[in-house]
Amino acid sequence: MAPHESKGRPGRAHAHGSSAPEELHHEAQTALAVGDLEVARIAIERLGRSLEMHFALEDRVYFPALATLRADLAGTLQRFREEHDSMLTYVTEILAALAQQDATAAAEGLDDLITIFLRHEGREEAMLGALERREEI
Repeated sequence: MAPHESKGRPGRAHAHGSSAPEELHHEAQTALAVGDLEVARIAIERLGRSLEMHFALEDRVYFPALATLRADLAGTLQRFREEHDSMLTYVTEILAALAQQDATAAAEGLDDLITIFLRHEGREEAMLGALERREEI
């Protein structure tokens, strides 16, 4: 397995174990800490695009394939899709806070978002692991 791959899906983590969203979160938080709102905005926009691509792959490729194989996962996959939409809305709200020069709200929103994202990813990976082990979900 390549260093940038997780066991479940390719491209999930980088060589040092963190994901692109985690790296972009760190980049934005670092910029906010020193008051560089422009660099923070760029990092948050990149984070949004990274999440959009990640979620689109899951929603358009992985989830339909899983739903075809396991109809019993329909509810779980729909909740994951709804969480994707919610996280993308979060990015928009963070950018709006930043546009209002509210670095504190943007930083807090970023921390909330990455926490939500990591929990979400953990649930997805747990589902995939259970499928791989042929356990009930």
